[in-house]
Amino acid sequence: MTSFPTIAIKQCCPVCDGEVWKPVRTEPEGRLVRCGTCQFLYVYPRPTAEQLKALYDNEYFSLDDLASCLSFRTPVFQQCLRHLDLIAGDGRRLLDVGCGTGEFVAQALLQCWDAVGIESSRMAADFASEHNHLPVYNAVLGCAPFEAGSFDVVTLLDVLEHLLNPRQEISQVYELLKPGGIVVVRVPNTLFHLPKARVCSLLGISVSNLEMRYHLNHFTPHTLSSLLRTVGFDVLSIEVGASETTAHAAWASPRAKRWYVKTAHLMHSLTGVNFGNIMVAYARKPA
Repeated sequence: MTSFPTIAIKQCCPVCDGEVWKPVRTEPEGRLVRCGTCQFLYVYPRPTAEQLKALYDNEYFSLDDLASCLSFRTPVFQQCLRHLDLIAGDGRRLLDVGCGTGEFVAQALLQCWDAVGIESSRMAADFASEHNHLPVYNAVLGCAPFEAGSFDVVTLLDVLEHLLNPRQEISQVYELLKPGGIVVVRVPNTLFHLPKARVCSLLGISVSNLEMRYHLNHFTPHTLSSLLRTVGFDVLSIEVGASETTAHAAWASPRAKRWYVKTAHLMHSLTGVNFGNIMVAYARKPA
């Protein structure tokens, strides 16, 4: 195994503020590094807040994307809502952060949650509120129009990997939750995606495996748990994420994806080891 030197940098780790990293992988879209203090994997150099806003305002969403049906995400939404029914108690006030065009908000409303969403892309937020008639605001957590302790549940489904300051964002979620409230964080599991990226490279499959243009933070079960605990949450569980009904890579098979997720579920239930391609953390703010 190649041993990389530890390199001092000016940009700090977005989780622990550590100032040293070791390079892990380079792709055309970016470089993945590992924090020398907390072992968190993140993209370096980081874009500026202005660059990130321009990316999501002008590139990430298109009019075709907004109008497309996202029914392929239904298993993701159902898994989250089923689990919340088991652990969330009687409170039904829910905030979905980074809600896109509001499909999860719509599902939650149908299942008797008092749900609202916030979305940083004005195009997506306007489509959700004006076209889909959903309670979605064009806002980010730092300027969202809600008071502290407003929610029983806050969800970040495939969102935290995109954010510049994940620790700051989770701290803001903590403030928005009532005592005893639940946060749900769904992110890619780097224990799966990093080995997959390396195998694809060996096989000559030319794809952006880690999506580093958009995915700035690369979590493992350990680093996701550590982040939540650092902010003050009690981690209840980290589950294997439900599979969407499509495969995003042109060469991938939806059937093989579902088979892998079922196998990862079984392995997790038997051994406690989570090698799912997606993981979902459930954590509670102490009462």
